[in-house]
Amino acid sequence: NKTSLLSGKDAEDFFNSQEIREEENPNLNAESFNGTCACSGYAKGIVKIINGPEDMSKMKKGDIMVSHTTFPSLVPAMKKAGAIISEHGGSICHAAITSRELKIPCVVGVKGAVETLSNGDFIEVDADNGIVRVLEKSKDLLDQYKEEISDVELYNPVYNFTPLNASIGWMED
Repeated sequence: NKTSLLSGKDAEDFFNSQEIREEENPNLNAESFNGTCACSGYAKGIVKIINGPEDMSKMKKGDIMVSHTTFPSLVPAMKKAGAIISEHGGSICHAAITSRELKIPCVVGVKGAVETLSNGDFIEVDADNGIVRVLEKSKDLLDQYKEEISDVELYNPVYNFTPLNASIGWMED
């Protein structure tokens, strides 16, 4: 075996000669997903996608935490989770070890979970068997709004044609 170190134009030419294929996601649009049991248990709850500390404020006690991967700064969110789902990792990854310490059901290696699941989806986690099932997809906010106002009857709608700058002009004085 010969090892070569390429740089500059040689490296660029080599890179361009390689066929790079994006891995297909077999779970896209699926109603259930398979992974590896990292900590046994069962839970139902609302999905919260947590990929960084900035997302942790979304978590409420009992929500199902879904992440590409977990790391120590996400532990406060993990402590609130009813179950943890991670796209990456195996039986000794951070999500697996932490979930066992916290005694929270966990399934790891669930390919496409972040891409397919959405905040607000209602799911079931059967960690004993490494199965995640979508019970109810969350509604798009626009669809939810349309549904809420669909039976509202409008009587005598009033239209305001006052130019915006005229209606807020008093604020500038």
